[in-house]
Amino acid sequence: MDNTTPTPPQRGYSRLSQLLWWFATAIPNVIYDCKSDANRARIIGLGVLFTFIYASIAWIYFWSISLASPWLYVPLGLFLGFGILTIDRMLIASIKAGKITLVPTLFRVMLAIALGTFIAQPVILWMFQDDLKGEIQVLNDAKIEERNQALLTIKASESASLTAEKNRLDTALQRKYADVQAARLSYQAEIDGTGGSKRFGIKDVAREKGKILQRLEDEYAQLKTQSQPRIDSLNAQLGVLEKKYLKEFSAFKETYDNAGFLIQVEALQSLMKKDTTGALTQRYYLLLLILVLFELVPIISKIFLPTGSYDKKMALLDEMEERTFRADFDKDITRHEAYNEAAKQQDGRLIGTYFKKSDAAKGEKMDELIDHWKKGNGQSGGLWKKVKQGLFE
Repeated sequence: MDNTTPTPPQRGYSRLSQLLWWFATAIPNVIYDCKSDANRARIIGLGVLFTFIYASIAWIYFWSISLASPWLYVPLGLFLGFGILTIDRMLIASIKAGKITLVPTLFRVMLAIALGTFIAQPVILWMFQDDLKGEIQVLNDAKIEERNQALLTIKASESASLTAEKNRLDTALQRKYADVQAARLSYQAEIDGTGGSKRFGIKDVAREKGKILQRLEDEYAQLKTQSQPRIDSLNAQLGVLEKKYLKEFSAFKETYDNAGFLIQVEALQSLMKKDTTGALTQRYYLLLLILVLFELVPIISKIFLPTGSYDKKMALLDEMEERTFRADFDKDITRHEAYNEAAKQQDGRLIGTYFKKSDAAKGEKMDELIDHWKKGNGQSGGLWKKVKQGLFE
């Protein structure tokens, strides 16, 4: 008679059932005979499988926002989806029938809610993608203007000393030119008799004013000759800074097209703030609740569908394995103690035999030493030294 364990098809279970049992952390060899628990385990496994597929899709979309190549974001999404699957299987395996306590269960639920909330974000962004496009553009324009103001601040800081020096030189020239203009008007009025001494023609006062005008014009020409090269140099340096600012701003404006995860989240929050009717906010939280429940499906199914006979069978198997291990361990201890006792007795016998045989050998050796001593001068000190060296060292 064949006593081997039947395979799943022989028991009436398909490979799909075995796969769902794996997702539900059920051991096939144990759950075969638990008919009702086998069905419940398939339901729990189906919930875990659904969560794995949902989490993988969410993570794939999350990475597709930042990465262009599907060869990168698809493996990353599947890898993190498998991580969520591992956590779910750990949570499922930690819940046992009849041992559902408040604190551990609450911790499991909070962990599942945290995971579900984060995973739900990419899915919600995908659902509101059309609404987010316009708001993302508004936020990008604001960030471009923010960058513009930052570049203007940097340009103003770098050009402050140059502008101050240029303004100082321009002011000095303008003042000197104003003096020239005033002297020119005064001289003209003196000539035509409309001002000054009221005498028409070139008189003494007019000549003096003409000299003052000439002196001021010479001073202005000299000052301009001295200042103009420096003013031109300052204008050139300011022009370089202006070109640098325009180049950096143009490059930023042309290349900046942020549509990443964070800007989408920011756009969604901005739309919710602008939503005076509350329609968007209500649908956002409703979708978030539904998507979080997707992550809670394995926990909920395990709590409401506890596997009774399977868990009892597992508990009995655990107890049997523990007793078997204890019995084997006690046998090992007994064998070890018996071995030590036998080895101790054997060592005692060997030591006794050693001393018996060594007594005879040492007696013969001592007789030889005494005979040799007798043949010598008979010095006692010499005999003891030889005995000690020959028998005890």
